[in-house]
Amino acid sequence: MKLRAPEYLSKDFWSRQPTFLVERDYYVLRTGVGRFALLDDKIFPKPYLSLQTTFAKELYPSIPQSFKNVKKAFDENAQENAALEQMRFFGIFQQIIADLFGTREFVVGPRGNRGSSFDVFIENNNHEKIKLFTYKGQEELDYSLWTEENALLFEAKQTIQSTGFLDPGWHKLVFPANRFRNYENSLFPVYFLRRQNEIFFFVFPRIQFYESGIIINDAKAMTPERIYRVKV
Repeated sequence: MKLRAPEYLSKDFWSRQPTFLVERDYYVLRTGVGRFALLDDKIFPKPYLSLQTTFAKELYPSIPQSFKNVKKAFDENAQENAALEQMRFFGIFQQIIADLFGTREFVVGPRGNRGSSFDVFIENNNHEKIKLFTYKGQEELDYSLWTEENALLFEAKQTIQSTGFLDPGWHKLVFPANRFRNYENSLFPVYFLRRQNEIFFFVFPRIQFYESGIIINDAKAMTPERIYRVKV
C-alpha cells in the first residue's frame, strides 16, 4: 500500500467502507491516535446512517433585497462554510429554530477542531451495551446554533453530485457533542447536506449520553425527527 492507513480505513460513509470487508460482514471504526477497530456487522449493527429525503419539509429563502451583492458572493463561493452562512443570510436557520423550538432568537456558537477523550459503547444484537474503546483524538464541529436552552450541532457535507452521501458514520455527528456534555443545553445533531441546487437538514433527537460517553450505534438516536429541504 502506498498511502497512509487513514486513506484506506478511516471511512466516514458506509459506501466508502472497504469492499473486501463489507462482503464478509465486517466494518472498520477509527478509535483515535491512528488506531482502528474491526467489527462484525452480524453481531454489532453498523453505526452508519441510511437517510431518506422523500418526506422533507420545504423551506423557502427570504433574500434581503438590499444585499444583492452578498447573494452573488455566496453563489460564487459555495464552500461548506459559505453554504452554512448562506442559510443564515437567507433566513433558513430562523425558520428551523422557530419550527423546532418555538423561538426565532438564536446565536451562532463555537465550531472547529478539538482534541477529545471519552468512552465509546456499542450495542450488540441482544441489546447489551459494551464498552468498545476510549476515544482519544480529534473531533470537528462544522457549525452550531444556540438558543437559551438548546443547541444544534452541525456536520456539513457538500458535493456536486445529485445523489448519494446519505450514509455518513454516526461518529461524525455525535463525537463533537462530547465537548458540551456538561452544559445544561439540550444538544441536537444535525446533518447538513448540499447536493447541487438542494440543501437538506436532518435533525436528530436530543443526544442522550451514556455513562462516561456515547453509544455509537443507538438505532433510536440515528433516526432523524425532522427533515428540511431548501432549493437554492
